[in-house]
Amino acid sequence: VNPVPTPTITITENSGLTSNDGIICSGASVTLTAMGGGTYLWSTLATTSAITVSPTSNQTYTVTVTNANSCSASTSSTVVVNPLPTISLGTNPVVCLGTTSSSLPYTGTTGGSDQYIIDYNDAANMQGFIDISTYTSLPASPVPLVIPAGAAAGTYSATITVRNSLTGCNGVAVPFTVTIRPQIVVSAV
Repeated sequence: VNPVPTPTITITENSGLTSNDGIICSGASVTLTAMGGGTYLWSTLATTSAITVSPTSNQTYTVTVTNANSCSASTSSTVVVNPLPTISLGTNPVVCLGTTSSSLPYTGTTGGSDQYIIDYNDAANMQGFIDISTYTSLPASPVPLVIPAGAAAGTYSATITVRNSLTGCNGVAVPFTVTIRPQIVVSAV
């Protein structure tokens, strides 16, 4: 009697909250490595011991392992794919020179968006705009913005990125602008 192989699958990925748990964010890849035999046949038709995949939805991968005695056994592993969170922004804020606060309205979110960061460009940073570089709880619309008191009139660019804290998935950076209008000087005639 020839022994039947005992196949196993090891998962390697660093997406989401926990590495190598088979739970990834949409767009990420995962490597599945089979062990326990001489030849391998995956449900993807690959014949290597390891495959790298980027599924767009939950997907089960099966490998059949055959040993030197031509005995075969199969095992499966499921990769869970979490969606990326999104945010839909409203109107870009416009304020008058000297204003020190404003807000960034948004019309909706998806994917469990519950945290955000803001990254201002270099020109905005030089005027005193401060990035929010640690994920912060996303309030109900609008998102409050701090306008530097000494910022010059102009239009400043930034991005907001939302995150789902339960899955660890980050959305794509969404651009917005903050416009500071110059003060109008009225002179007597």
